[in-house]
Amino acid sequence: MTIIGSLALVVLGSCGRITDGMAIVGANRDFEAGRIHDALAVYMRVGAEAFESANAYNIANAFTAIGEFLPAEAMYKQASASADKRVSASAWHNYGAALFEAGRYEEAAAAFKQSLLSVPGRAQSIQGYEMALASTRPSVSGGSVERSPVTLNGYGGESATFKLSSMQERSLYVPGASSPYAGVDH
Repeated sequence: MTIIGSLALVVLGSCGRITDGMAIVGANRDFEAGRIHDALAVYMRVGAEAFESANAYNIANAFTAIGEFLPAEAMYKQASASADKRVSASAWHNYGAALFEAGRYEEAAAAFKQSLLSVPGRAQSIQGYEMALASTRPSVSGGSVERSPVTLNGYGGESATFKLSSMQERSLYVPGASSPYAGVDH
């Protein structure tokens, strides 16, 4: 009798998990179709701790999609603690992306780095990490710069604002070769 009772509990317990799994699959379809609030309601009903915190990741992404960063941040942190390295890496990556969009570049770099520690070599996280690091450094050639007054043979003496108008103009080097044979440009 105890074996049958235990088996019944296992079956009933797994049915709930299967039902939750099917609900999340449907919510994922809602999310992809732009019905974010509907998806979020299902994710929250199932619970953040479901499926080794993978559902916390779903909740975080839904909150981010509707512009609610504070609850998203808490859910990304919960999902990043998942034992599943893929969930952890994805949570850190999306948390980094949300921080980057908020202009919090140093924190974004740290989040992308954590993603790479979970799953090394992940191309998207490498790119995000590089972008966040580049954004933390002051730009050498970007933006407007006031030039100092210069006088040469009695001419000049006025200060002027110098501004590069496009990213291509901000580059010191032009890609490609300058000759018709397209050899290496030194």
